[in-house]
Amino acid sequence: MTIADWTIAAAVFLTYIVMLPAKLDPSFDNRDPRACHAAQKGLRRRAYSAHLNGFEALVFFIPAVLLAEFRGAPQGFVDAAALVFVVARAAYGACYLANLGAARSVAWAVGFLSACAIFVSPLWS
Repeated sequence: MTIADWTIAAAVFLTYIVMLPAKLDPSFDNRDPRACHAAQKGLRRRAYSAHLNGFEALVFFIPAVLLAEFRGAPQGFVDAAALVFVVARAAYGACYLANLGAARSVAWAVGFLSACAIFVSPLWS
């Protein structure tokens, strides 16, 4: 397995790790989690929002990595860009939890652009 393959797993795990503040809420009702999340405020609400955005990011990132590898893109580039994506997504989650809107937007952009770079990388293979 390549480094980029491992970053897929890391990105998936990050999507769940960022959710911990919402799930660790003592008033969290696991019998009706969607209603519970809708009622949460502050940090816990941001954790849930970051969790949902993580899935939105995975929808583009995972196919981009798989396509790049299938099409024979330069593996070193794909690995590096995938690592940048994971670091950016970790920063995105941290910024979301800390309520740092501008920094969160920068982290989102870095992650999105790295996924875009992975997606087009087969063009120069």
